[in-house]
Amino acid sequence: MRYRSLLVVLFISVLLISAFACDGDSDTETAIAVTSTPSITSSPTPPPTSPKPPTLCDTQTVAIQEAVYAYHDEHDKWPTFDGKPGDIQWNKLVPDLLANEPSTDYQCDWQVDDDPEGTVCLHPENYC
Repeated sequence: MRYRSLLVVLFISVLLISAFACDGDSDTETAIAVTSTPSITSSPTPPPTSPKPPTLCDTQTVAIQEAVYAYHDEHDKWPTFDGKPGDIQWNKLVPDLLANEPSTDYQCDWQVDDDPEGTVCLHPENYC
């Protein structure tokens, strides 16, 4: 009989301990489950890049284009060797339409393009 009452006390103790243990851990498990749930995120947005500063060739394009169009309006041909799209002949533009030959001609190799015709471009960078 003594063993029987001891077993009952032991059984009740185990039940109480397991009841308190499950009740106490359930909040922790819920908190862990909520905080550890992976979330779907989109791919990170790359930081904005600042625009490239204009090169010296870029800064002279507008003035050269205006001079080329003005020459064509006056002579009905382009300021090139044969009047067709090609390498610009600066002696046809300087000094009447441009103050002097651009300092960038050796770097930029200015051309009158054929597509669209008359557009100033850089060769071989823009493959005109």
